[in-house]
Amino acid sequence: KKISNLANIKLIPGTEVTSVENNSNVSNVYLSNKKKIQSKLIVAADGRLSKIRKNNGISSNIKDFGTSMIVCKMKHTKSNNNIAYEYFHYSQTMAILPLKKNISSIVTTLPTNMSKKLINMEKRKFNYDIGIRLNSFLGKMDLVSKRYTYPMLAVHANKFFKERLVLVGDSAVGMHPVTAHGFNLNLKGIKILSEEIKSAIKNKIDIGSSQVLKSYEVKLLKVTMPLYIATNSIVQLYTNQDLPSKIARKTILRLGNIVWPLKNAIMDKLLIKSN
Repeated sequence: KKISNLANIKLIPGTEVTSVENNSNVSNVYLSNKKKIQSKLIVAADGRLSKIRKNNGISSNIKDFGTSMIVCKMKHTKSNNNIAYEYFHYSQTMAILPLKKNISSIVTTLPTNMSKKLINMEKRKFNYDIGIRLNSFLGKMDLVSKRYTYPMLAVHANKFFKERLVLVGDSAVGMHPVTAHGFNLNLKGIKILSEEIKSAIKNKIDIGSSQVLKSYEVKLLKVTMPLYIATNSIVQLYTNQDLPSKIARKTILRLGNIVWPLKNAIMDKLLIKSN
């Protein structure tokens, strides 16, 4: 609604980008409505399976965790006390995200084959199943929305830019949601790019130049790469069911809770700093 009232932004609904051409002077965006847009810079923000990224020859590291996430809104008889919870089990992860005191967004992550069965389950059985998975923590459950499913893929582009083309959001880095950093990380990337563009305009530098886009890439990489590796390591540690992983989990959690230097180091890795 806000965007529709901004004079300097034009919305083109129901239209896809069919191809992109870049050269040293300008970028051309070809649309499915047969129209063409010219620009000094294209910002690709079309998700972690970005067609623009792929079609322009930018490779990426894709980690498939073999699981899928089901997201839905559910009503429950017990209050969530406005607290978000996350449960880690050997074969599943459950998250409760409060919306109102008796309505929460329920996120269930399961191996893909199990996820398919759950999303196609009859509503009454689904309500009972989720209640059991939550160990009746919220009392009786009642589905009050559609069920949506998403494959658990983590993506990190090997480059964040090409000639007059730059990646932001999940097109650049798509995180596993276990540490809940994807959205914050995307906002961080947008902020960095915005500052680089403002600086370029102020200094009368071409906003689509490699100088500007390289500076963005270097700054964003410093934030994304350590967090991407750390998050994937956490997921790997929690999904492995062998004895060494179980011992490592318990040891790290206990040490992380009682050894303050270690606890601070872990918290530092899990925080997105704004400066």
